[in-house]
Amino acid sequence: MRGHPKHSRRWAWLGLMMAPLVAMLVGVLPTGTAQAATTGFGYDPTVATVVVNQWITVQPFHLVPIPAYECPSDYPYLQNRDYAPFGTTLVPGVEINQNHPEPWPIGVYIGGHHIRDDGYVTGTTGNLDNATNWAWFDWSFQVILHCVNDPALGYKYT
Repeated sequence: MRGHPKHSRRWAWLGLMMAPLVAMLVGVLPTGTAQAATTGFGYDPTVATVVVNQWITVQPFHLVPIPAYECPSDYPYLQNRDYAPFGTTLVPGVEINQNHPEPWPIGVYIGGHHIRDDGYVTGTTGNLDNATNWAWFDWSFQVILHCVNDPALGYKYT
C-alpha cells in the first residue's frame, strides 16, 4: 500500500528544501576549481597539456584510486605551477577537470611524485592517489598533466 499523497508531497518538498543545504555542505568538503594553463597569448611551445585519461565516473560517496601518470619523453618534466584549487592536494603541474562550477562534488588527492635522479618530477606514482565523490549523484573527472621540455620551468622536488 502506498503512502498518503500528502506525505509524498511532504517528502518531495523536504527534498527540495534540503538541496541548498547539501550543496553548501559539499562546498565545505574538499572542492574547488582548477585554472586552465595560459601563457602569453595562446600557444606556448614549452608547455604540453596532456589529457591522460578519459572521464572517470565516481558513484556517490565512493572513493576510487587514481593510477600513476607520466609526462611524454619529449616534454619530460611536470610544470612548476600549482593547479590545485582550495580543498584538493595535487602535485604541481597536475590539473583536474570536473567540468562543473564551484563547489566541486569530487575531492581529489594526488600526492605521489615520480622523481628522476636529478630531482625533477616527471609524473605521479598512483600511491594512495584517489578521488571521492561527495555528491548524491554520479560525477566524472579527468586528470590533465602540464608537461614542459625546459628544466628551468619544471618542478624539482626538494
